[in-house]
Amino acid sequence: MKALKRAVLAPGANVRNTEIDGTVFSEVQQRGRRLVIWMSGVSMINAAMSTQLAIDHFHPDAILFSGIAGGLDPSFQPGDVVIPERWIHQAEAAWLNRDPERSGSYVIPEYFRPRYPNFGNIFPDDVWVVRKGDTTPHRVHAFAMDPNLFDAARVTAPKVSIRRPDGSKANVVIGGIGMSGPIFLDDRSFRDFAFQKWHARIHEMEGTAIAQVGYSNRVPILIVRGLSDLAGGQRGVNQEERNTQLAASNAAEVTAEIVEQIESAQ
Repeated sequence: MKALKRAVLAPGANVRNTEIDGTVFSEVQQRGRRLVIWMSGVSMINAAMSTQLAIDHFHPDAILFSGIAGGLDPSFQPGDVVIPERWIHQAEAAWLNRDPERSGSYVIPEYFRPRYPNFGNIFPDDVWVVRKGDTTPHRVHAFAMDPNLFDAARVTAPKVSIRRPDGSKANVVIGGIGMSGPIFLDDRSFRDFAFQKWHARIHEMEGTAIAQVGYSNRVPILIVRGLSDLAGGQRGVNQEERNTQLAASNAAEVTAEIVEQIESAQ
């Protein structure tokens, strides 16, 4: 939050704080636009709840999220910033028993039709969603980011200069798939599987929940993530805690540039 406010708000900005059900929303008028900044809370349910609170009470034109993540793509390093185009659920899945009569197979429930590669006995599935203006739920595999916000990110990415923990130039990567689940991922085997089979490039604990709430409410969403760790791809102990401040700052810097790009285009 400190990194985001430092990057986005003008010096001396007059901030008004409003507490709703325990979440503090900071409002400010800036360059003819109202900005509202709040903490999502950790993990999927908290993120979904706070996003819905913001939509219900402040009716935003769009929501940009800034935070940290673990990298699944082997080309990524801590400090890089990634802005996926689509987001999928990690834990929307069926966990199945082994089939005692067929080695390497699993007992598939009658209702279930596997659509995607499985990780052992974990078979990912789509989520059922109902949207504003509709009454019938439908399957969604991946939630797309708003194309206009995504275009603003494409324009902005080459302009931002940020650094990795070792001082080298960090990359800002636009596109691909992000994955979210209520799990801190520090498992090399699942990391490799998620990248190779599900084509996910980063993993974190809030993004898909926010994307789903935005989709359901028809509110444009864009999610910006600075990499704090490699989600189990490192040697030894995960360095997430050591890299969090830099990763958060990098994500906030990119988010601030995107906000400026949106404002200058209007």
